[in-house]
This record gives sequence, structure tokens and C-alpha cells, in this order.
Amino acid sequence: MNQTIYLASDYDGTFKQGSIRDEDKEAIQRFRSRGNRFGLVTGRSLSMLEQEFARYDMHMDFIIACTGAVIFDQDLNVIFKKPMDTATAWELEAEMERRPAGLCGMATLHKHSRLYLHPSLAASRDHNPEGLPQYPREAVEQDGDIISMFLRGFDAKDSQALYDYLTEAYRDRLDFHYNGGAIDVTAPGVSKTEGVRALARLHPDSRVCVIGDEMNDLDMIRAFQGFSVTTGNEAVKQAASRVFDHVSDCIGYLLQE
Repeated sequence: MNQTIYLASDYDGTFKQGSIRDEDKEAIQRFRSRGNRFGLVTGRSLSMLEQEFARYDMHMDFIIACTGAVIFDQDLNVIFKKPMDTATAWELEAEMERRPAGLCGMATLHKHSRLYLHPSLAASRDHNPEGLPQYPREAVEQDGDIISMFLRGFDAKDSQALYDYLTEAYRDRLDFHYNGGAIDVTAPGVSKTEGVRALARLHPDSRVCVIGDEMNDLDMIRAFQGFSVTTGNEAVKQAASRVFDHVSDCIGYLLQE
């Protein structure tokens, strides 16, 4: 009997390169028809992804969300989570307002919320994208565990400076993951790599593969001898065992092995 393959793909820039291609969706169906599973490993929260799933009419067999802090099965049941310390999360939020930062938001299991946006950035699609709601603190707290946070400075230079400061100021209390001007924040020890490892522990008789494109994918690609895409970061492509144009090409390769 062939070993089941779990292919965990980064979302933005890897699976979604501008939009979702029909060729990739068709390849996923072929992959599943052979008994394999396809899902995502992403910095996005579940609620952010659900907007995308509705837009592109798709579902996943698993979702490693919030940079590895939570895993959902195909029915969106939580099968693994490592939330942030609540007091530390609100301490960071308060500091971002005092600093101030450009953007500060939080993700719980079922919603994501913009908590602070600098007024000068209201027209910025990076800081204030369509579909990013704003809830009061009380609504966020009622939703339970804080799974991750997302931050931005005023520009890429400010984001890098913010990242450098926070990694020292919150050492051993929070982990910060820099990705193209955005900063994802999680509990210590959380990463895409550890999220994929948690998935692998849940399916010990299966083969787990990964594909990504940016620096926040680099460690998991090294750890799992993973793949990248031709539009990816050069360092990531150099670390990858193979580079493909699209996810459909990666699936084709895995099915032919």
C-alpha cells in the first residue's frame, strides 16, 4: 500500500500567486484521488482564510494557521494549538499604541481583528486591507485564546526596526516572524516548522512534504527537504530540493515518484 502524502503549502506567493489557478485546484483533486492530503501552512488566521475559501470555492484537508500556532482538520476542528500568554499579548498591544506602530491586530481561533491603525495609514492597502475588521477588546476577549498577533511599522524600514526591538524586548516571552514588512507574533517555540512537525506527529505513518516561497518558509523547507516556486526568494530556492513554477507542478512530481 502506498504511503499517504500530506503536502503543506504556503498560501500567499506559493499556492496563491496573484489568484488561485484552476490548474492547481484540478491537481489537488488528482492528488486526493490517490489517497493523499493537501493543506496550507500559513501566517494567516482561519477567519482570513475562510474569506479566501469562499471567494475561490475550495476547501483544505488540514490548515496549519497563524505561523504554526494552531492546526485545523478538514472539518475545521482544532487538533493542535499553542496560544499566546494573554497578559503578554495585551501588554504588546498597549505598547504598539504608545510607540506608535502602523498596525496591530490579533487572531483568535475564529476571528481576526485590527486593534490599532495609525490614522495616517487608513488608505494603505498593506495596513488596512479590504476585509480586515475592527473589534473592541471585549469582543476579542470573548472569543477565547489569543493565537497570534500581526504588526506593521509605517514602512519596511520601520517594520525591520520594530522587529529588531521586539525580539530583544520580549525575548523568551514571544516569538516574532518577519515576512516582507509584516511581523507575525506567536507564543515562544511556535513556527511553521514546528506546526508541520506537529502535523507529522499526528500522522506518523504518512509522508509530510512542504512548499513555500519566502524567508518565513526557509526553516521548514530545510527541515523537511521541501520545495519552492520559481517566483520565490533566492535563498529559499537555493535551500529547496526542487523548484516548481506552480503547486500543480509539485503535485505532478510527487505523483510520479
